[in-house]
Amino acid sequence: MRKSLFAVVAVAMLVFAGSAFAGKVGHAKLWEYDPNKTGDVVATWTKDGLSLQKNAATSVAVAAGATIKGVEGEKLESLSYEIKGDHCTGGAPRFNVVTDTATHFFGCIYGTTTSLDDGWKKVTFDDDVVGASGAFGSTMKGVDVVMDEEGQTLLRNLSVNGVVINK
Repeated sequence: MRKSLFAVVAVAMLVFAGSAFAGKVGHAKLWEYDPNKTGDVVATWTKDGLSLQKNAATSVAVAAGATIKGVEGEKLESLSYEIKGDHCTGGAPRFNVVTDTATHFFGCIYGTTTSLDDGWKKVTFDDDVVGASGAFGSTMKGVDVVMDEEGQTLLRNLSVNGVVINK
């Protein structure tokens, strides 16, 4: 009887701990939107960062990305990531930020870019970027990073409100 009670308590503790961890700011859940199962999109963590790939024409309705966990209810203060490679456009990679007032899109090319010594570039977004009108200071309902244009990108040090996103 005692062992059974201990097992139930232990399982309950793990369930509650898992629930709390699932929403912890600083973590991302990868996703691939590929309704026809073409295999043309890939979202994966590598030793260098988050690899997002769309190996199909931009017109094909597939995408790869990551949902940032734990931002719901927080005010949007800052967004940034570091990118390696040449794919940095108005459409991808981008942050999609859903707030209490609207959905805002922060495409790579609209951020402020700073070259880093190791071949990476840091891209930061603030009130002055295209798509930011009313976003900063608003309450977030969700944040995704999205790659839905043909090409590949490698991102690291993704940050929402100064919290770096990990696996």
